Amino acid sequence: MDISKKEEQRYLQRLCAKNEIWILPSNEITLLQAYNTLRELNLILCSHIHIPGTAYHFKKISALELSDKGLLFDLLSHYEFKSFELTKTQSYSFKDINNLNLSDGPHVLKLADKNLAEDFFRKYPEKIHFISSVEELYDLYEREKHFLGQRRFILQKYIQGEAVSWAGYCEGQIHEGVLIKSLIKSPVSHIGGTTTYAKKLPTTKRVDCIVSELVKELKLDGIFEIEFIQRGDSFFLVEINPRPFLQIQLLIDHTPNLVTEYFRNKGFEIKKHSPSTSKVFWGSTMRYLKKDKIDFINKTDLFHIFTHDVRFSSYFSIISKLKYIGQLIKLLIKKLILKI
Repeated sequence: MDISKKEEQRYLQRLCAKNEIWILPSNEITLLQAYNTLRELNLILCSHIHIPGTAYHFKKISALELSDKGLLFDLLSHYEFKSFELTKTQSYSFKDINNLNLSDGPHVLKLADKNLAEDFFRKYPEKIHFISSVEELYDLYEREKHFLGQRRFILQKYIQGEAVSWAGYCEGQIHEGVLIKSLIKSPVSHIGGTTTYAKKLPTTKRVDCIVSELVKELKLDGIFEIEFIQRGDSFFLVEINPRPFLQIQLLIDHTPNLVTEYFRNKGFEIKKHSPSTSKVFWGSTMRYLKKDKIDFINKTDLFHIFTHDVRFSSYFSIISKLKYIGQLIKLLIKKLILKI
């Protein structure tokens, strides 16, 4: 039976009266949905509802504001960082195209307006678009005028180097995390795409120093993924994702569990539990089997991903788990044995 918004609001209000509610959206789309839902129910200012992933600059910056890359880099421009550089980033809509400066080399176009994230990612699965000149930007606009219109984007200078992702929690002056190395992306591309096979590595002193500076200056609070490009001894900040991310299982399986450590630092009494083995790999078999990417991954890696998927299905109901594993096995047989 469907319940009305008023009934839903009353239910959440009763829940908030006796409990604290913590919401950890898994991506930009669900982050936006969480804020929109709270606004619709007039609960956005409820002090018992928390969406971590915040910063502080004269006032509290919400996770939704921090996820807007245009606002993020405008915020970061107020600081002088010593341990890394900011990647040159311009926020714009296509009506501003004549004011853009692309004279210093190729740039990457990214979405700034989260309201359009789902449509944009469906059309551009790499989630970004490589632009080498203003002329290319004009051509893109002419081709996609009906779709891109007046929507907000950012242009970020393209920097060649190795992608470095730090993932973990920040709370007060405390932070703890690991490095997540993207081994394979879907779609397979030299830039962009979604990481579908990743490896967890220990963080380095240099990266730890960078995160310490960010945490200190911005007073970061929540579960974060912070992305850099490393070129030689230089690090360039690409973006800060103020939310859990696709490979969050690597933090949960870490020793100690980095997600529960965040809440323990928040004052929650949580029984210490460390997994018997700390998982190093994360992946999604389904993406490769369904999208015909099987040739881009060796059989050993595929086995690692398959075992992860089976283990992850332990969070499903028994019926859903059996159906999911059955689907995986069926696809594996078709792709690896029958070659269809």
